[in-house]
Amino acid sequence: MTRTLTMKRASSLNVIHVPMMVLDPAIMKGGQIMADFDTGNDHTCIRRDVLNTMGIPIAGRPMPVHGVTGSSIGTVVKLTLGFEMDDGHRCTIDGHEVIVIGAMSCQCLLGRDILNIFSVELRTDGTAIFKHG
Repeated sequence: MTRTLTMKRASSLNVIHVPMMVLDPAIMKGGQIMADFDTGNDHTCIRRDVLNTMGIPIAGRPMPVHGVTGSSIGTVVKLTLGFEMDDGHRCTIDGHEVIVIGAMSCQCLLGRDILNIFSVELRTDGTAIFKHG
């Protein structure tokens, strides 16, 4: 059964904000954040202070991150990501590799890696639909 998560923007030019849960299952800590969908980004990235605030430890292998504003070294951590679908069902992605970086303008960037989990439909009226299943 295909489940959907629908977000409505004022126009097709606005950022797609995706509500999601982040959880470290080893310590059962996490919280709700807002992610920006960014197909120009290879990997999902999350700001270091967001995880620090949640009490999630940041330990993993280093990975270089290159963007339009510069380059840095991030840390790869495995987290559980959760999305509440339109029908109330929770879609959970366990052990997803996320790169933690020190600074960026939003809490989280959902990169192209999320396209391995969701099909995404972008409409000219500003509607974005994530489909799973």
